[in-house]
Amino acid sequence: MDELIENELRIARRALEDLSERHAELRQACVDAVVEWRWARAGSDLQRPEPLYRERYGQPTPRLLEQPPAVPQDEQQYGYDADGNIVVTREYVGTDGFREELRVHRGETILGYRRSETGEPFEVNIARLSEAKIRSYVVLWPRAQEDSLHGWSIQRYVYDGDLVSEIHEDSDLA
Repeated sequence: MDELIENELRIARRALEDLSERHAELRQACVDAVVEWRWARAGSDLQRPEPLYRERYGQPTPRLLEQPPAVPQDEQQYGYDADGNIVVTREYVGTDGFREELRVHRGETILGYRRSETGEPFEVNIARLSEAKIRSYVVLWPRAQEDSLHGWSIQRYVYDGDLVSEIHEDSDLA
């Protein structure tokens, strides 16, 4: 494992600790920053910053809903801040709960904190940008449950002008 990967994983682990220790405070700050809520169909994943995400993983084109669902079941709800950034994402899993991702913008870094519908830390992701282009995306999945995905993934992006020309990925998943 190279030094850059080790450093990124250290940062992601600290972010996971931060989520565990300060979840209520982080959540309140993100929810307070919301100026508009929007709804989308299941699988829209509008908060995902990875280039070519839909093409690489066969995801459908996102579609915003005109009205909130009467009873959310598998839709996604997005909270936008005054700058138009998604700061809260709720992915409904039936009528009893949702997974929630808090997105904290710090300059050219975006931290994503996901919790499962049971409230357990589910994922930490870090997007690093430069000149308004994502340069790397780090994801850390803690072992929340015996049957859940855990490990890490780091993607680095190379551009040719404004287009992504290469994606380099390292991972250790179980």
